[in-house]
Amino acid sequence: MNEIAKSFKLSLENQLDSIAQQIISSSSIPTSDTYETISNTIKQCGEMAKQEYKGLAHNIGITEDELRYIISTAVLKTIVKYK
Repeated sequence: MNEIAKSFKLSLENQLDSIAQQIISSSSIPTSDTYETISNTIKQCGEMAKQEYKGLAHNIGITEDELRYIISTAVLKTIVKYK
């Protein structure tokens, strides 16, 4: 993975982590529903990212498949972190 793709991946992971933290912060006491909300929200963010960046993978020197993989991996990593 090239440096631009690595930077994109790290930025996406940080953004997803920030979203998850905001969901936790908005709950007075995190429950299983909180974690379900995190999972659903992060999955939706991943789908939006796939649509938003569709056709732009070449701008960061990777294929569309690699871009989808990076996004899917970041989504899964965040969901697992907050499970």
